[in-house]
Amino acid sequence: TMLHMGHGHGVYIDASIKMARRLSNLYLEMSGMPMPSKIYEAYKTVGSDRVMFGIDSPFHAPQVEIDKVRYSGLTEAEQEDVFYNNDSRIASDFFFRIPNSGKCGIIRGTDRRMI
Repeated sequence: TMLHMGHGHGVYIDASIKMARRLSNLYLEMSGMPMPSKIYEAYKTVGSDRVMFGIDSPFHAPQVEIDKVRYSGLTEAEQEDVFYNNDSRIASDFFFRIPNSGKCGIIRGTDRRMI
């Protein structure tokens, strides 16, 4: 389940982080959240694999969201997790490609279906 970290108010952002710490099936998406330090906090306390990049379009220019991650205090490798690795890993858990067919499928539990 994806949980949006919130727009602006520290109480909502802190509540999102606190909830994600307790529930291992929650992932945090950080678009629109104005505090780079909270991206760092979430990454370090919720889990390096559970913080996702998002663009709050049309409310912010993409560069605003990129800069928040860049100024969060995360290393380059940690930023790669937020920008790409985590989304890629989660997407690969739900979608699969049929080799040489150009078709995709979705995984629901142990069931694989064509889409």
